[in-house]
Amino acid sequence: MVEDFDSLRTLLVRVLSSEGYQTLGASTVPEAIALCGSEHVDLLVTDHAVPGGNGTEIAREAAVTNPGLKVLFISGSPESTMDLDVPGAQTGFLQKPFDLDALTTLVSELLTVGREANAPS
Repeated sequence: MVEDFDSLRTLLVRVLSSEGYQTLGASTVPEAIALCGSEHVDLLVTDHAVPGGNGTEIAREAAVTNPGLKVLFISGSPESTMDLDVPGAQTGFLQKPFDLDALTTLVSELLTVGREANAPS
């Protein structure tokens, strides 16, 4: 979870952790890139506007060391105003402000993408 507002990051980490996800938090681009390089990450949830750069930069770096990475961008700006292209990653977008149920639903959906193809028939 990459979010520069401490109280929001703490809340979102708590919500996702309560849903059973192992969740780490970062507040800057360098901190997020370091975490993604040292830990296996299945899903990156990142604000697009982050001190030191933006969420797309974090996602592109994270995708290099985390094959199959899924990315959920969150932002107060409209999706159409940002470059959210992350080669090799499945991405989603959630406009701020958002409902916590919408967040947990999108996280679940993104983590499920690709698993259906690997499920036994």
